Amino acid sequence: MNTIAVDALMNQTRQLAALYRQTTGQTLPVSAELGRYDAACLLGLQPGPKPPIAGVDFIGCEGPYHCKSIQVKSRVIFNENSNSARIGQLNLAMPWEIVLLVLYDENYQPFAIYGATKEEVVEAIAKATARLKRGAMSLAKFKVISQLVWTQENGLEWDEIWTNGRASR
Repeated sequence: MNTIAVDALMNQTRQLAALYRQTTGQTLPVSAELGRYDAACLLGLQPGPKPPIAGVDFIGCEGPYHCKSIQVKSRVIFNENSNSARIGQLNLAMPWEIVLLVLYDENYQPFAIYGATKEEVVEAIAKATARLKRGAMSLAKFKVISQLVWTQENGLEWDEIWTNGRASR
């Protein structure tokens, strides 16, 4: 299947998921696949190793994530005022080095991508509550420990990452 066909299918998936949510009030479980797709396209990531390794979705190709093993998480934000949003469980036993969080608006369009190193996640969990120690991190906490990698307005934010230096540790 060519890239144009995949792009069209992902666009249709976004539209269908948004319409389904508007019609039923329920969500379709498509954000994980959209997250992997968008992270790869927007950040220029290459597929993970062959054969696949659990917990590694991609290998970074440029910037501070060059040659790093990456796990991708995603979250659709339907209510910006909700403080209870959580990201998927982070399994620290897996061999990922960077975790990326792709954030979507109610139309399943990406508006931001945040990235954190495994060290940053481990440090946050070490200081945390029992819930966080199980790997269930809030969206707000993840934003605090991570770096903004990409925005809808500006595209790649590599310069900020390089200046801050957190992702290159």
